[in-house]
Amino acid sequence: MNPFEFFGIPESILPDQKKIRQKYLSIQMGEHPDFGSDGQLSEKANEYYAILKSDILRVKCILQINGTVNINENVLNSDFLMEMMEISDEIEIGISGNETSLNSAIKSINNQMDALKQELIDIDNQVNNNHWSIKNFSTEITGRLNSWFQRYKYLSRLEKNANGIQEI
Repeated sequence: MNPFEFFGIPESILPDQKKIRQKYLSIQMGEHPDFGSDGQLSEKANEYYAILKSDILRVKCILQINGTVNINENVLNSDFLMEMMEISDEIEIGISGNETSLNSAIKSINNQMDALKQELIDIDNQVNNNHWSIKNFSTEITGRLNSWFQRYKYLSRLEKNANGIQEI
């Protein structure tokens, strides 16, 4: 069972977050251990709710449901990677004390993230206009989603670095 089936909502790149929250709370009211349940459905609701709330986790889940791409295979083009290296260098310089460089890096990251949010909206519109389900996306859509996923992951790491959070 996937998160969409669990909550009984249509599979969508950008599902109705209000509806998901209502379904989540309804399950929690009946299945939370504080209300006498064993908590298994409550735990599953927590897991699936976290996936559907997060763009990156939801897109990863959609790609896994679709099953036609390897999300670990690098699909990032060299221009993007070079731009990310430049931002990474700005972060390094910024962390060393150059606030202007750090602010420039953060601005670049924010601009890229805004563009990714718009791209996800555009992909969702294309999917909805063509009435495609997750399991029968075109190779173009799965490719765009996989590229989106990988760019978002990359930018998220840079964002953490810019904020002083070092990942292991």
